[in-house]
Amino acid sequence: MNVRKTTTSLTLKQVLKLQGAADAAIYLGLPLNCFVTISFRATYPRPVPSVVMASVVKHLRDYVRGRYGVAWLWIAEFQSDPHVHMLLHLPQFMTMDQLKALLEKWLAKLAVEIEPETVHAKMVTGWDGEFEAYLENLAWTMRYIFKGGDRETRRYLSYVDEWGDGEGIVDGKRYSISEAISVAVQSRLFPISDLSIPRYSRPASLPRIFGDSPKAASSRPIAKWVEDLCPQTLDAPVRRSLQRSRSVS
Repeated sequence: MNVRKTTTSLTLKQVLKLQGAADAAIYLGLPLNCFVTISFRATYPRPVPSVVMASVVKHLRDYVRGRYGVAWLWIAEFQSDPHVHMLLHLPQFMTMDQLKALLEKWLAKLAVEIEPETVHAKMVTGWDGEFEAYLENLAWTMRYIFKGGDRETRRYLSYVDEWGDGEGIVDGKRYSISEAISVAVQSRLFPISDLSIPRYSRPASLPRIFGDSPKAASSRPIAKWVEDLCPQTLDAPVRRSLQRSRSVS
């Protein structure tokens, strides 16, 4: 009998992996620029979030493969309104309406009841050029989706009980990260670093990418970042991982 693991909260170790994923997405020119919430409130029996999301991200990979990179992370919460928070890179060839329609189509195939609020999506402000605004909004969004953290995580994030304590029992995986920004990729992008300090909250880390001041870097559209990176500096395992999940034109 296959018994799925259940969890009641995110651990600090998991939160650091998720923070590192957001950092890696920025460094690879695939900033997590879209915040999606998928609600299972109207669906009975309650689906297992990890099973639903495994199918959703497969559809997403198939849809964008060969045209753009695939960078995403998701976290499940299961209070009175069971739902999943997802941060992903929305490529330039897709609109918000297209993404929402595709998600609803894929979810309907999984017998998820579709209501007007089943899929809620919005852009992370500033991603297309106002870098400081993007960092601030990304940091706030990450802080919000980490509200299901355990006590150690809440101390680390200096929560003042604005969002309760934990976000319910989740059946199966509580979170997931795409291969392009996985822990393995993170370890090669940031071989010597303090993983307890998210780079997206430290604009001073920008010069190592751009070779100039954070102010000058902030004027460059994030969508163009990949042109400013030096792919030759990535080792072979990182290049292979990226080749499996993205295509740089």
